[in-house]
Formats: sequence, structure tokens, C-alpha cells
Amino acid sequence: MHIYEQLKIYAELYRIMLKRFHIPDQPLETLMNLEYLMGKNSNPKVLECISAVMQEVYNEGLLGEDNFLSMWYKGQLQGLDNHFLFFTERDQAYKIHCKEFIDWMS
Repeated sequence: MHIYEQLKIYAELYRIMLKRFHIPDQPLETLMNLEYLMGKNSNPKVLECISAVMQEVYNEGLLGEDNFLSMWYKGQLQGLDNHFLFFTERDQAYKIHCKEFIDWMS
């Protein structure tokens, strides 16, 4: 099964999980989980598809608004460094790989 098909299947399950666990900042939680999961995989093919995966997650309504992503990309997102999954080096590397997606949004 293609990764985009899997994203569509699991998007609804992920929404239910976020709601059930009363996650207050769902876009931030989604972003941090994407960074963590994709950052753990050093396969160059996975890194190449980060922009495409982010676009699919955004299309599914799981990443929030353009302003949130724009602020994150520019390093202006308040409280990001307090998130338990945040790791500065991974965040910076992830931003490099999702530049195409950020440019598409702009």
C-alpha cells in the first residue's frame, strides 16, 4: 500500500485519538510527531518525501493553518522548544526537507 493511501486511512483514526486524549494543540502535536517519526528514518528516500507527506497531512486537515506552519518554519512558533518531542537539530533538518511544501503554501 502506498504511503499516501495509508495517510488517508489513518487520518480519521488519528483525529479520533487526538480528540480522545484531549490534545490541546493538535497541529503542534501532529508536526512534532511527523518530525519525530520521519526523523528516526535515515533512508534518503524517506527524507525526499517529507514535503509530499506534509502536504497530504495538511490536505487531510491535520496540520492546521498556513500561519502556524509559516511561523514554525521561520522559527517564530512560541513554546515549540518546550514540547517533549522537540529536538533542535532534527527540527532544522526537517525544515530543509519540507521547503518545497512551505514554498507551495506561500
